[in-house]
Amino acid sequence: MVERIDNLNFENEEEIKQEIGDETIYFSDKIQKIRNGLFNKHQDRNFLITDKAIYNLKGKKVKRRIEIEKIKGITISKISDQFILHGNSEEYDYLFISTKRFQIIKVLQTLFNEITNKDLIFTIKNEKELKKYIVGKDERKKQATLFKLDPKDFMSVREYIESNGSMSINTHPNTYKLESEFLRNKKYKGDESLDNFEIICLIGKGNTSNVYLANYSGQNVALKVFDKVFLYQNNLIDKILLEKNILCSFQEEKFLCHMKFYFTTDTKIVFVLPFYPGGDLFNFLQNHGPFDEETTAFYITQVAYIISFLHSKNILYRDVKPENFLIDENGYLVLIDFGSCKIFEEKCELSSSFCGSIDYVSPEMISGEGHNLMTDWWSVGILTYELLFGVPPFHGSSTERTLDLISNSIISYDSKIHITSVTKDFITKLLNKKIKERIGQGGFQEITKHHFFQGCSYNNIVNQKITPNAMPEINEDYTNNFDKMFINSNIEDFEQSSDPSLFDDCAHLFKEFEK
Repeated sequence: MVERIDNLNFENEEEIKQEIGDETIYFSDKIQKIRNGLFNKHQDRNFLITDKAIYNLKGKKVKRRIEIEKIKGITISKISDQFILHGNSEEYDYLFISTKRFQIIKVLQTLFNEITNKDLIFTIKNEKELKKYIVGKDERKKQATLFKLDPKDFMSVREYIESNGSMSINTHPNTYKLESEFLRNKKYKGDESLDNFEIICLIGKGNTSNVYLANYSGQNVALKVFDKVFLYQNNLIDKILLEKNILCSFQEEKFLCHMKFYFTTDTKIVFVLPFYPGGDLFNFLQNHGPFDEETTAFYITQVAYIISFLHSKNILYRDVKPENFLIDENGYLVLIDFGSCKIFEEKCELSSSFCGSIDYVSPEMISGEGHNLMTDWWSVGILTYELLFGVPPFHGSSTERTLDLISNSIISYDSKIHITSVTKDFITKLLNKKIKERIGQGGFQEITKHHFFQGCSYNNIVNQKITPNAMPEINEDYTNNFDKMFINSNIEDFEQSSDPSLFDDCAHLFKEFEK
């Protein structure tokens, strides 16, 4: 029997039990349903598979139930995460998007085979959109036998499952947008070992990884180390895979951190990155700020350029904050940490995820109404304010209070720190709670046209031809710009895992990090 994967913990939900009775849950997760007839519109749904049926749920209420034996087959896209559940003569088709597509197929095939003693019909299409292969509700009523696939295209679902879904299928929504750049710059080193690195000290610690200063072949590098079991337990594998792909792209963009190479050990994934001795912008601000308007404009020019560049590559960043900008030896910013990124198709495309740092999230992300690239420009507004005043504008005594301030309060300014009306206007336009009225719709050019940048030669800044007003001091061991709490901590046993007993269950999920 296939492994049960209850990501939404529906097993413990009384409302769900009332809906499904005594059926056994084998899979649950969030999913996007593409509405039949309005294929550019996505609906966020909960997806549930039991031993008897498939459920499409809005919240915890059933929108549709399909018995397992009434599924005819599955079609997947080779270049996006779309897939179709084909119904038989009694059921019309469903078009979905899910990064858990492989798990869904594995569960459905197992249950379908047990119930019918047959395999699902299975097809792979080298197309991003699958809408033309859908049999809609009205079409099914008119023609019960209608099926929009050619039998000569059928493939073995068993072979697909046995290959762990490795038939050149993208594992993150819309990554085909960057496929050529990702493939061109892959730098996997299968024969690399942590024994080849002299680990000097811990310099950073995040929610998903530890970062170390290390020496490799006489050169200082940063090692970003992820625990495989932790990623598996927290459903973060696709997220880190996308981060790896972004780091392997855009090698020529000097404002973005890039991957030197990466490798895996038995228990870890290791990204080998450039080491930036200036530390992060947060520590620099604490030690040298708040900054004047000229210095702030110097940094915000770089931030706006970086964010616009990512947007031009269909990447929504979603975690603008001073901790995510390191300072290189020349005093310029480098963006790191792409773990909250999302690939989007259209600039107006909305996402409903809640991510990023609390002080920087946008009102539309809090409300759940859906956010797009304009959420990044909101965060740039927060960062601008913080560089000038030393604190973010909507910081409360608790998370709930902070979110309430972001959603409902107006901007206030410390009268002890003088800023011009032009700067206030710039911040106000970035922190407009109405997405359509927020500055940034036109990207970098619209931002830098504002008079806030009037005395700023942004072309010279982008080309790094200006000497910064303030430069980080760098000591002999290169550690003085990093938090001493990290520097002085003990270095863990690298091969130690968060839960070794689970490793056998998840080892196969990391094949994408080994090529």
